[in-house]
Amino acid sequence: MALVIANRVQETTTTTGTGTVTLAGAVAGFQSFAVVGNTNTTYYTITSGTAWEVGIGTYSTTGPTLARTTILSSSIGGGAITLAGTSSVFSSYPSERAVMTDVAQTVANKKLQSFNETLTTATPSAGTVTLDLSTANVFTVTLTTSTTALAFSNLPTSGVSFSITLIVKQDATGSRLLTYPASCKFTDSVSPVLATTGLRTDVITFFTVDGGTTFFGGQALANLSP
Repeated sequence: MALVIANRVQETTTTTGTGTVTLAGAVAGFQSFAVVGNTNTTYYTITSGTAWEVGIGTYSTTGPTLARTTILSSSIGGGAITLAGTSSVFSSYPSERAVMTDVAQTVANKKLQSFNETLTTATPSAGTVTLDLSTANVFTVTLTTSTTALAFSNLPTSGVSFSITLIVKQDATGSRLLTYPASCKFTDSVSPVLATTGLRTDVITFFTVDGGTTFFGGQALANLSP
């Protein structure tokens, strides 16, 4: 069962009472709830006369029906409204579940679950590998020359914390070195010691809170076998 949100979904129902509604077909110009898929959930709004209800419903192809699984708000203070006559049922995006940003693009008081970070392969060019921070937070690079210089581009805005994970791989030769810009600060001013064996991997992490003026760094994992 998955939460599915679809555009322009609206049907009518002649179901009465406070229970599961039997859907009577799409209104002209709209889709039916069939686009949600059997046993999946979706956000819905029901209006019956002047009464209204917003919630999470479970769609079933048998009927077809929409169970009023979780009621988020309603015109009677959060309970299921009593349907009468012909009512309208349509997809919606409840304010209780909406994720919105303010002018500063800040998302507040929301729980992130099973989120992914973008992984980008950075390719060295002319002895330098540049991490474009507008494209990802996780980068992988394979060192193929004796020394490669690390650089950053498209730095984040100052005043926010920005983290980077860099996966550094040795080519078959090994003993490749990575040098760092002066903005990178490590414990005791000692740069990470990379693997010397070919095809081994090291993981280095950075974060900045001042728009890249300073990157605090550390070696998270070292000399990992392929």
